Amino acid sequence: MKKKAKKPTRSDTEILKDLIDAVMEYNSLRDDEWDFQDNHGSPDFWGEEENDAHEELIGEILKKRREVRSLIVEATGDEDLCF
Repeated sequence: MKKKAKKPTRSDTEILKDLIDAVMEYNSLRDDEWDFQDNHGSPDFWGEEENDAHEELIGEILKKRREVRSLIVEATGDEDLCF
């Protein structure tokens, strides 16, 4: 029976640095969404191009949010974390 290779443990400092970077990127993406909405008016009047661009931006925001959550779980060990 083979043993699973253990994942190298990262230091608290490494996790914190990555978490700070991820939170800053997440906040920037959220700002980009606000700017997008300010610059394009009501979504009721968006065309396909605006809808696609907005959906792509939302996808990036959700991806970064999952990364932030993953880093918090890594730091705390709390798999049930609600974020």
